[in-house]
Amino acid sequence: MTGGLPRRVRVVEVGPRDGLQNEPRPVPTEVKLALIDQLARAGLKTIEATAFVSPKWVPQMADNAQVMAAIRRDDLRSSEAGLKYFVLGALSSGMLLYGASLIYGFTGSTSFAAIAAAAAQPGAGQNIGLVIGLVFLLVGLAFKVSAVPFHMWTPDVYEGAPTPVTAFFAAAPKVAAMALFMRVALASFAGVKPQWQQIVTALAIASMLLGAFAAIGQSNIKRLLAYSAIGNIGYALIAE
Repeated sequence: MTGGLPRRVRVVEVGPRDGLQNEPRPVPTEVKLALIDQLARAGLKTIEATAFVSPKWVPQMADNAQVMAAIRRDDLRSSEAGLKYFVLGALSSGMLLYGASLIYGFTGSTSFAAIAAAAAQPGAGQNIGLVIGLVFLLVGLAFKVSAVPFHMWTPDVYEGAPTPVTAFFAAAPKVAAMALFMRVALASFAGVKPQWQQIVTALAIASMLLGAFAAIGQSNIKRLLAYSAIGNIGYALIAE
């Protein structure tokens, strides 16, 4: 009280009005459609590729998927999902390309047909450089298809991405990556099947077990979908 008159009290609302805690702004439909179109085109180019180093084969799919995961720029979880996808996607692409470079060094070609001919030669299974390159290549592809133990990005990315994007991730990119996985293993390296069959079998069994048991304790439907996708990848790999 001053001079018998009450002071004016200004009430200031404290709280985040702008920034990451706000309600996410809707993404225009045309942007979503354009990104899905880009991802579908990249997947088709991946499937129809005939060589490791090719404009059609270079992993364009992951770049588009990372944008789709972080498409809600004002949502903290969406941004985190995009960042995790980017970091681990870059790691997997590096391992995949390193494996492809080793395979090129020991076969002299990046063509699937030429690599298949080199792998069919007697003694190809004892070529240490070729086998190590194949291991790095399979590890990179295992990241792409979310096979255990290279699945660590999947639950977090699925949870943070918008629901339609999560549903899309669970199907379309997996189909393209599995098609490439089968082309590499069955078409290019059929001659050294004993060397990679044990790796794929271990990935399949681990994916089926972890996908089934880790899903039991999930309370978030997106994380449940992620572990379901991991388990399904295990069943797909066991067919190889």
